Amino acid sequence: MFLSCEDTYKRLTRFDSVEQLNEAIRKHRESHELSSTELAVLDVLSRYSCKYPGVSFLTKNNIGKAIGKSRRTVIRVCNRLEALGIIKQYELRRKSDGQQTSNAIVVMPFIERCVTQATAESVTPLNSILLSNKELLHNTSDEPLSTSPYVRFKQIIDNKKLRNKIYGVWLAHIKYIRGIYDESELLYIGIRAVMVTFKANNIRNKVGYFNGVLDRMLDRLHDVNMQSASFV
Repeated sequence: MFLSCEDTYKRLTRFDSVEQLNEAIRKHRESHELSSTELAVLDVLSRYSCKYPGVSFLTKNNIGKAIGKSRRTVIRVCNRLEALGIIKQYELRRKSDGQQTSNAIVVMPFIERCVTQATAESVTPLNSILLSNKELLHNTSDEPLSTSPYVRFKQIIDNKKLRNKIYGVWLAHIKYIRGIYDESELLYIGIRAVMVTFKANNIRNKVGYFNGVLDRMLDRLHDVNMQSASFV
């Protein structure tokens, strides 16, 4: 945890100018299949991190107000952006009393990654032959979990590398909402998102596509629960 002071802000910035920051943002946007919510959060962060290029001190609540989303959604999106290496979040404490204050969210430089055609072709599609849609969704919503979430993902995604990436995205999304929703419900949504992803045609970045589908499904889950609460 860092002290919230000018020296820390200068140490955290990864850019010499706003121009460098904007170029990194552009490359991040082009290189990842980000959902509309993730793009909106990234846009807000870039607009509010000019004094110390790339370093923002906006609270999750204020980011949510700026894009019309809940704090929980913003937390989930920031965790996803951090998992992709686009941002990094740092806890800060006040110099005066040592109490924790709002995090610093730092945009990271873009790092070129080489993806060969052989790697792209090695991704194994959903094993729809072994498991039907009914079997995929079995025991993920109405019944207690009999196997771990990772095993459920393993049952439907053959390729280990792809499976681990998609499972990591799911974990990042549900990290801060596990205490709000039943985990079986979150797993059910994760499995549905996998099915939608692998049914889509001509998708080059399945992990990015899955992330967008899962993001929208979890947003709908939140909206439905909010509507239900309003009738109580």
